[in-house]
Amino acid sequence: MMIVCAYNARINQLFGATSAAASTDATLVGRMPRATVRLPSLRHWRTQRLLTQGELAHLAELHWTSVSRIENGKPADIDTVRKLSAALQLEPSALMAQPPSS
Repeated sequence: MMIVCAYNARINQLFGATSAAASTDATLVGRMPRATVRLPSLRHWRTQRLLTQGELAHLAELHWTSVSRIENGKPADIDTVRKLSAALQLEPSALMAQPPSS
């Protein structure tokens, strides 16, 4: 009997948490989206530094797939931009600008 009561209490906890989370999500509908930017010159600056995507990711403490996605046109959030610009020793605006023509 004791096990059944503990089980029922845990189920109530889980369902209570689910409905609390659902109601929290409903109140956050009007929140501001995360700021993201595109980095069209990331590949240019990475290759100028003779770095692979994996090496840059390691320096920026990111996963290499993040670097790949950003180089292929997906937007990056502001924290990621800061990490990449610090790893490449550039201002973030240099990554957001169009790459210099060769």
